[in-house]
Parts: sequence; structure tokens; C-alpha cells
Amino acid sequence: MTFLEHKQLPMGQGKYPVSPFISTSADRNYLVNYLISKSRRAPGIRYVYHINTKGIERNFFDANKKLSGKADPETLSRFANQKEFGTTKQIPWGNIEGWDTVFGDGSVYYISKVAWLSDMATRGKQVSPSLPKRPMFNDAYYVGPPANTLPYPPQ
Repeated sequence: MTFLEHKQLPMGQGKYPVSPFISTSADRNYLVNYLISKSRRAPGIRYVYHINTKGIERNFFDANKKLSGKADPETLSRFANQKEFGTTKQIPWGNIEGWDTVFGDGSVYYISKVAWLSDMATRGKQVSPSLPKRPMFNDAYYVGPPANTLPYPPQ
């Protein structure tokens, strides 16, 4: 599958077809506003992950540059304001710095991974400091330089 085919997958129709690409964005405000509008159509809690790309920068590509010359102008204009970056590589848990929890009422709550791990340890929900509970993959999005579908924060 090409990145253009990935971008042309149907949205808002339940489960997405399998794609090797993870779409991310460097624009937190765009993602938070998108998720707030999505929550109004389909209630639920969603997440925006903050990614530190140090050491994995080469795994990302600029989506607009990748689509340039391959997509029609309408497709390009739809995605131009997203500051999107893509990758086919997994984003290591060690590169997640924290996440915004976006609620259906439009409220947004940020927690750093360090604070979350500390809180879990004090509540006794963490088996050991070296084995934090891993998140599950689901409907969440990334943000960061650069930062759509990663795991929910650990429960």
C-alpha cells in the first residue's frame, strides 16, 4: 500500500482497513480540535500522544512532500493544514512523553508519562518499576515534533 492509498481509506465507517502507516501531526491544536469534533459525532474519550522523536527522527517522513505530485489538488489541500508526518515503524513506548485525554465535552487533560507512572506506583497498580503496564492499540492520535493511531494510555 502506498501512502496515497492510506490517505484515501474511508473515514468514519467503523474499523479502518489494515494500513502499514501511522499518521502523526506536529500540530497539537489541530488534533485536539479534530478529536473534540469527532467526540461530538461519536462520544468517547480519545488521546493525543506527545512524542519525543529523538533517536527516531529518520523513521518519519513529511506527508505533504510524499503526496506532492501524486495526489490531486483537492486531496492535497485537505491535508495541507495538518502538519502531518507518517511512519511505518512502531513508536517506542520510551519515546512517549505523555498524552492529552480529550473528553466529549471538549475538555482536555494532560498527564506526563512520568507523573502517570508515579501515580500508578503509589496506587500499587504497577507490578514493578521495570514492568509498567503496556497500553493497548486503539483510537488515539499522536502529536509532537512530529506526532493518529497509537495505544490508549495504560489503565
